[in-house]
Amino acid sequence: MNNTVHLASDYVMLKEDAAIATPVAIIHYQFYKDINEVNNFISEHKDAIQCVVAENKDLPAIPFGGSQQPELWDYADNIDTMSFLMSINLS
Repeated sequence: MNNTVHLASDYVMLKEDAAIATPVAIIHYQFYKDINEVNNFISEHKDAIQCVVAENKDLPAIPFGGSQQPELWDYADNIDTMSFLMSINLS
């Protein structure tokens, strides 16, 4: 693995890396000293992050188990699909 430190199982690999995008079956993780580092990272990469899942009340996050149960007002990429479709001028 290019001499990269990682943890692996039969199904997934964990790698310490700040990159947002990952290959299939790889999870990137990072360590942080305080919650401000996490908030700054989320803020800097908000256009590339689909959702944050955490139980920490100091983060703009969805609780564990909630990411696959969106509400009617939760829009993919924060785009209201119906408003977008209704704004298209077909004439």
